Parts: sequence; structure tokens; C-alpha cells
Amino acid sequence: MQPDNSTQTSLAGGAQCTVDCTVIGHSRLGNNLFHSFSQFSIPENVTVTFADGGASNIFARVSGGRSILEGTLAVTGSGNANFFLINPHGVTFGPQATLITAGSVIVSTADSIVFPNQVLFDATDTTLPPTLTVSAPVGLQFGQNPGALINHSQASPAGSLNIFGAPVGLQVNAGKTLALVSSGIFLEHGNLTANGGRIELGSVSAGSEVALSPEFHLSYQGVSAFQDIYLRQGTFVDASGDGGEIVAHGSTINLADTAVISNFASGRLSSSLIHLIANESINITGIGILFSPLPNSSSDGATLKIDTKLLTIQRGGVISGGTIGTGNGGNLVINALEAVNVSGVGDFSPSLITTATEGTGAGGDITINTRRLSITGGARIEAITYGLGQGGDVTVNATEQIHLSGTGVTPLAGVFASGILASSGLEERSFQPTGIGGSLRLITSELSLDRGAQVGVNSLGSGNAGNLEIQAQTVRLDNSSQITAASAFGNGGNIHVRNLETLILRRGSGISTRAGTGNGQGNGGNIDIVANFVVTRPFENSDIIATATRGRGGNIKIDTRGLYGISERRAIANNRTNDIDATSDFGVSGTIAVNNLVVEAEQQLVSLPSQTLTTTALIREGCAATGNRFVVTGPGGLPTHPTDAVDINAPLVDLGRSYASHALGRNLTAEAALDSTITALQQQPWIEANTVTTDRNNRVVLVAQPRSGSESPWPITSRCAA
Repeated sequence: MQPDNSTQTSLAGGAQCTVDCTVIGHSRLGNNLFHSFSQFSIPENVTVTFADGGASNIFARVSGGRSILEGTLAVTGSGNANFFLINPHGVTFGPQATLITAGSVIVSTADSIVFPNQVLFDATDTTLPPTLTVSAPVGLQFGQNPGALINHSQASPAGSLNIFGAPVGLQVNAGKTLALVSSGIFLEHGNLTANGGRIELGSVSAGSEVALSPEFHLSYQGVSAFQDIYLRQGTFVDASGDGGEIVAHGSTINLADTAVISNFASGRLSSSLIHLIANESINITGIGILFSPLPNSSSDGATLKIDTKLLTIQRGGVISGGTIGTGNGGNLVINALEAVNVSGVGDFSPSLITTATEGTGAGGDITINTRRLSITGGARIEAITYGLGQGGDVTVNATEQIHLSGTGVTPLAGVFASGILASSGLEERSFQPTGIGGSLRLITSELSLDRGAQVGVNSLGSGNAGNLEIQAQTVRLDNSSQITAASAFGNGGNIHVRNLETLILRRGSGISTRAGTGNGQGNGGNIDIVANFVVTRPFENSDIIATATRGRGGNIKIDTRGLYGISERRAIANNRTNDIDATSDFGVSGTIAVNNLVVEAEQQLVSLPSQTLTTTALIREGCAATGNRFVVTGPGGLPTHPTDAVDINAPLVDLGRSYASHALGRNLTAEAALDSTITALQQQPWIEANTVTTDRNNRVVLVAQPRSGSESPWPITSRCAA
């Protein structure tokens, strides 16, 4: 550790600190103290103490190489001063690195600290600006080659542990801010703790300027590009307490190998927050983000907001919020411009996005806004109540597609089907839970379920199931996939499927609102389907069911233009028929109403003639008419060729007044012409007519050649004019 003499910084005991060092000199302007070092590192088991002298802020800049802090950095004095450390070359906190401060701590690899009027305390220019003011800082300015910030701290000063029983690592006092702002942040088996305070992680690119408020909230409006943030190898970032906040902003945010971001609320405040912003992606592998009220707390859980382009949760990654006490669970809002992908299972659980309640408080809601949502390999999104409180609601707005597929097997927890669930309980019990299941709403262009996937609002306790609404253009269920609103002891939920072009059920899939699956008294829920076409394949055991065991069966209403392959009948397991069933085993059956029903396709089939048509006899070369026309429409809508014989059974239409009848003052009718034509054709061999003429009785006749005594012959010309 070496002062650079640009300020009045000095060390008690000299530069060679073996156990403890105290920074006693400084340059002071109002309530701000300024220190400048050419080198600043703290060896393990060494404590470096800054005396605040009653000041509000202490600013330390390092102009030399990377700072490696393996010991204790402390701030003492009556001012409860905030501490700022900037080193453009980078900062590393070792496994035993410890903070002992009364105020907030901001560590950055920025070049300079910005004050009002663009006055800079610059680590690359060791002169002290004569205009440096007593004002609070307003930002951090990064140079062209900023370093990264690395934390390995597992320190546990005075035996202090976080809410998980793990070492607190780098910790600030309750209600204070711990901010790490650099170009790349790596928390590798390194913990951060701010009980009821604020933890800020900002990873920005070169040339950026980050604004800083008096409350140490950072603004990134002046940042055009970001860098990555990594949390891995058993890292904990914890702001549990009254009103704690965690904010991270980067290009990608990666949580892996049991990295945990947690904010367990306590007290009466409900403003706790976790907000992750990643311009490119957020990736969670293994346990990830936990946000809940503390056990038996009356406060509401923290709100979790995720804003990114792509969210990926895999191999047992978890985003979980819940409540055990009287407070409500926190809400989860995910905005992913491109996609949300949740896949696979871990050792203990599936990859999971969940909110839950085990107390009297309501569970938190889950809202997902994206283009595409994919849930595969046993992964789940679920809002569940295990107690008296109502389960949270789940809303998914996916403009292009929602896709669910497959199951996953965990080594320690069994088999899980991919699903989106808003349920009451996970096991059938008559006494618990009693809370009502939440509602589920899916809005998309295409909903696809495959290989046993589930979408449901089930109740497996005594509570009623919630309601399920689907708005889509196409819904396809395949390979034993199910949309359900079942209940074990309470009433089944209602299912509304609307605005569909096509609903397709294949290979043992179905839609059901069964009630009384645990032999309860609940009534079956209602099913309301509005779709242009409802399609199943015969003999595949795909059903639409609103049944009950002891209660009343539900009502099924289907508005459709076409219902294919499925009929109203009793649904029996594995009967290989596609059934619509609203019966009750021991109660009153429900009703089934199908409006605008089109008869099934197999009932409209007709036998076609086995003899094929000779197309050469039907299609002839044609040419445009150039005079008046005489048109006879041929069979099948094909025009008759001018040289074809006239069909004896083809009627002649009323041609009006002919040229001949007008000349003779006679008005012949079509009936007379038809009688004459039939008589002439029956008396003669089949010879193609080639002349139109009148006979002695002044009737128009078609003849093969002119006869003697006929008048006004009208020969048929060889061209296509009539």
C-alpha cells in the first residue's frame, strides 16, 4: 500500500503494514475526504482502517496495478462515512476479505468519480482538481480499458452468517448499500450481504458513465453497452430484511453451481425487490433466485422482476417465491423479448419457476411476457398453496408459441411431467390444504402439449380448484397430454378455451374438470370451448370430460363449425373411443351442448364411380367466339365442343325470338323446339347435326344436311363463331 502524494494521505506505522494500518492523512473539502494511492492492497490477516473524522464520504483512488484485498477494510469515526474505492486496473476480494463500515460501500473499476459540473476525481490523473467541491458525487466515469471485479469472500466476522447459515462474505450494515460497478463482475464462491439494504451489481463497457443518486441508486441511461455478470460455485447474494433490494444490470447474467440471489422480507415493509436486467440473456443452472417473507412474518414477499432478451433455466435451476406467515408471497414478473426456456431436472427438483404459500397469506402471482415459452424435460411453472391462503395466479402472454413436452426423472425426488400449474396442494389430503387454487391464463398464437405435458388448475386438498383460460389460434395435445381443472375434495375449476381456429386432441390426450378424485363431494367444473374445428383421430382415447364422483357433473359447451372424431358418450378408461362426458357417478349429471355442429366427416362420405373419366373427351381446344353465341353447357361444368353431338337429355333454355321466327311473325317456344328436336333425333340414326333450318311448318330444326323443301338454311360454319 503506497500513497502517491497527490493528497495528504499518510499511514501510521509506515507503508509496510504487518498487522494493522491506519490511514491518518487526507485532503478534506467540507464533508468529503480524499485519498490517493499508487498501490492499494491488503494482505490476509491485516486490517486497514480509514478514520472519517466526522466526514460523510471517503473517496480513495488507486492509480497503479490491481488491488487485491485479502484482509479487512474498516472505516471508523463519528461520521458513519460512506466509502468509495476506484481502481481502473481491477479489484479482487480474497476468501477472507472483510468490510467493517458504518456507511455504504461503492467499489468500482471506473477511471473517475464525477461531481457536479463535470468535476472529476480521476485515478488516471493524480493531480487534485482545484475546483473539487464539497458536493456529493453524481456518477462514475469509465475509461477505455476498465478492469473486472472479482469476489471470493467467505468471511464470517464475529461468526456472522447469512439467512442460509453461510458466511456473510462482504457485508455492510443493515439498510446500507453495497455496490460493485465494473467491466465484468465475477462472484466465485464469494458472498455479498446487506440485511434490509441494497446490493447493486453493474457491469458496463468501456467509455460508459453511470449516474449515481444521493441514495446510491445507479442509473445506466448513459451506458450504450454492458458486460457479463457471473455468480457461481456456491455464491450467495442476500439482502434479506426489511425493504431489502438487489439490482443487477449486465449483458448476460449467469447463475450456476448453487448460486443464490435471495431477499427474504421481514417486518412491515413490502417494498423489497430483486431486479435483474440483462440486455442479452439470463441463465440459471442449479438453485437460483429465492424471494419470500421470513417464516412467521407479517410482511409481504419481495417482488422479482426480470428484464432480458432470453431467459434460460436448466438442470434444476429454480426461481422461487413463497410465504409461510400471514404476509402475501412476492410477485414474479418476467419480460423476455425473445424466449423463456425452462428445461430438465436436477438432483432434488425439476427446473422450476414457482410461487407458493404455506400460511394464511396468499401466494404470489407469476406473469410472463415473451414471444416463445418452452417447458421441456419435466420442468415446471407453478403457483401452489399448501395452507389456508389462496394460491397465486399464473399469466403467460407468448405472442408466438407456448410449448410443453416430456417428463424428467430426478435421482432423489422422482418423476416430473412438464407443466404449467396453478394448484392447491401436491398430494391428495382431505384436511390440508384448504386454500383455493389460483387461476391460470395462457394467451398465445399456438399452444402445444406433447409427451405427457400438463396445463392445470388442480386442487388436491379440500380447497376448490381455480379457473383456466386459454386464448389461442391453435391448441394441440398429443401423447397423453392433459389440460385439467380437477379437484380431490372441493369443486373442480372451470376451463375456457376461446378464439381457436383448431383444437386437436391426439393419442390419449384430453381436457377435463373432474371433481371428487379423492372420493369427495365436489361438483365438476364447466368446460367452454369456442373453436372453428375440434379434431380427434378415431380410437385414440382422447376425451373432453366434466365428471364428478359424488357431486354434480359439470357442463360442457362447445361452439364449433366442425366436430370430428369425438362423440357424446360415457368416458371409460382405455375404452379407445373419443368421448364427451359430463356424468356423475353418484350425483346428477351435467349437460352437454354442441352448437352449430357439423356432421362428422365419415358420415358425409359417398361412393364414387369406379370408372375413370377420359379427359381427352372432356377437354378440347377452344377459341374465342367472334359473332353471336349459342351455348350448351356440358357435364361437370366443362363446355361442349362445337362439333360434339347434343345430349338427348340436355334441356334447351328459352332462346327468345329467333331470327327466323321474327321474319315470319311467329314466336316459337323452347318446348316446341325441344319436342321437334327429340322427334327428329328418334326417327333418324345418330348423325351429328350440322345445319339449323326451318321445315314446312316454319319450325326450327337441327339437321345433318339440308332437306328439299326447307327454307332459310343456317349452315354451321367451321369456325367457333355461333
